[in-house]
Amino acid sequence: HDLAMQVVCLPLVYGLFALDNIVTMLDIFTGRNYSKMLGGRSDQDQFKVWKLSASVNEQAYNTNFELADLYEAWALQCFGLLCFTLVRRQVLLEAPTVEYLLNEVEQYLTTTDESNPDLKKLGELTLLKKPEKMLFAPLEQTSNLGIKVFVWTYAAKSAYSLLLTVLAEPPLNLEICGGNGLFPSACSVDSYAEGAAMLASTLAILNIVVFEHNLKPILNKQKRFRAVMKFMAVKVLVSIVFFQSFILSVVCGTAFNMSRPQTNLCYSCLICFEVLPLSILVLYAWRPKVGDWHEGDQYCHDGGELDVEFAGEKTGAHMSSESFIASRKPQTSMKDSITFSEEISAWVELRGDVRAGDGRALVQAIEALSTDWDSGRARISARYKPAALFQDFRRMPTARSSTPGGIDDNSLDAPLNRSSGLLDTQGRLL
Repeated sequence: HDLAMQVVCLPLVYGLFALDNIVTMLDIFTGRNYSKMLGGRSDQDQFKVWKLSASVNEQAYNTNFELADLYEAWALQCFGLLCFTLVRRQVLLEAPTVEYLLNEVEQYLTTTDESNPDLKKLGELTLLKKPEKMLFAPLEQTSNLGIKVFVWTYAAKSAYSLLLTVLAEPPLNLEICGGNGLFPSACSVDSYAEGAAMLASTLAILNIVVFEHNLKPILNKQKRFRAVMKFMAVKVLVSIVFFQSFILSVVCGTAFNMSRPQTNLCYSCLICFEVLPLSILVLYAWRPKVGDWHEGDQYCHDGGELDVEFAGEKTGAHMSSESFIASRKPQTSMKDSITFSEEISAWVELRGDVRAGDGRALVQAIEALSTDWDSGRARISARYKPAALFQDFRRMPTARSSTPGGIDDNSLDAPLNRSSGLLDTQGRLL
């Protein structure tokens, strides 16, 4: 909600700056700003005062749109952060399950045969064991680089334009630019700043397009997110600002021979008209509904208390809790298929003065050490019986000959007595 609200305010903010620029240009045509700067004194060079008032108003006009463009860059960054947040949540959702499955398979192969070549294959898996750090973090940093350059470029450009406006307006009344300006070379940066801003905006939009196109299955998986429609609601205004300014400068300035203030007035009026259909598009693309993708902002603590994640907080911080990680582990199928096998996996020979209580204690110790505390079930099922009951245990089902801890020929031929015992275990060895 936090990031979305900052994006949907874009037409409103841009429309307000455009409306203020209409008033600014009308001040030139009506002479209101000229009269204010003249101050009722007739001893001044009136033409010089008029040129100064027109220059101040034009500088204020440029500053307004520079600030509007800065918010436009900020809105694009908010949309990018929103996409990154949704993808990161999906990564954090899948990571515990993948890590658990890899660990289960690796433990199963280790207990069955330590020389199994598949263990080497599992040991070579690096990206899947840490997908957030090894895959998503570099992708986010690379994709976000162009957006950050876009924002910082427009921030520097806006600060530069705002400084010139403050110096030119009362009470300072310092004319920096122009032929009679105090520092005319300072205004030569405008053309370079415009080129840098155009390059930065192109790079930012390209990064968002590539990110959204390649991760569309994840973004579309969210409930009614409609990533393309939301992106268009932001990109349309960026395109309008760039192309409309160029077209009007050619049509109004060249074809109809209009002055710069007249062209600026037409541009501001068109922006005020265009933000209305753009606001309707934003309403359609960003309108929240019950059960929408916004529900991802809400989560429950371990105690059941409901909380909300804001934009400035670490994304998915609650997904690193032990309770959440445990909830993402497969419970029934993995326990049934791997943990409890009917095949006897190992024999433990006990020699010496072994009593029934000793055997039962060993059984309890083995099952306690192999208990999965998330599910409360033991990985190993152990039984103790006196050796007298296993006089003919050659015929008993045993594990494969390669099983660690299995029975060799020497142990089969060892003499048995009433004080010895055998402990058979089913499942995976510790």
